[in-house]
Amino acid sequence: MRHLVTTPASLVFYGQRREALRRRIVQVERQPPPFLVLQREQPAVSLRAAELTVEQHQLRQRQDAIRVALAATQDVIDRPRLSAVQADVFRRLSEIRREKQAEVSRREGTKAQWRALEREFQSTIRGLIARLAIRRELQRPFDEFASNGEMSRHLMQLFEADGDFYVDRTGPWMRLQLDEGEWLSTGLSRSHILAGDARLAALILVAVIDYHLHQPEARREDIEYVDGLFTLLRLASGAVERDGGERAVNERRMPAPAAAAIR
Repeated sequence: MRHLVTTPASLVFYGQRREALRRRIVQVERQPPPFLVLQREQPAVSLRAAELTVEQHQLRQRQDAIRVALAATQDVIDRPRLSAVQADVFRRLSEIRREKQAEVSRREGTKAQWRALEREFQSTIRGLIARLAIRRELQRPFDEFASNGEMSRHLMQLFEADGDFYVDRTGPWMRLQLDEGEWLSTGLSRSHILAGDARLAALILVAVIDYHLHQPEARREDIEYVDGLFTLLRLASGAVERDGGERAVNERRMPAPAAAAIR
């Protein structure tokens, strides 16, 4: 399985060979955190786009061969046949160009799709503000939220300053003190981001999504990839809401002195 360690400055791939893995773990330990690990389920270039590119290359080679043959022949039978084949090749090349453009548009997403994700993100932030129950330093980026990418920068700075990053057999993880109590952790890969504390998972996903939403079009990830991150954020937010409801119920069941002590 391949993991992608992502920071704004660098990309590090984890391989399967032991020595390669050891060297890459050293790289991660040396580079400044935070490293946010996102395991892509699909390649950056779609399989369909790759297939179209291969076909396009083959047709262009065939087109060149037909031109050479047309220039060399004077046969009254061959010339019409070659001209007809050339027309078919030209027509298919035109279709491929349109199909590739449609595939690019599908993966890049429309402005309306990106605006819809931005609106959902803003709504999610408003919902998380009251439910996260985190220390003031982590809460401040939520209270001061503006749709400009600053939240991602602030959270990453806090992760770098206060987070404890480590790698185990499942991949990279981060440990962070969310309040004045115990340290909590969660995985930093797509397969383990929800394996630990839901509040920490939500914080990490908020930082990653805010970063990608406010990248220039030429640099941001495709719409499918970012929508996959939103799916994880929805799950994390739902878990935060459920955990908060359970804590409230438990506090109501406690004697007043005990409930006050855990606050």
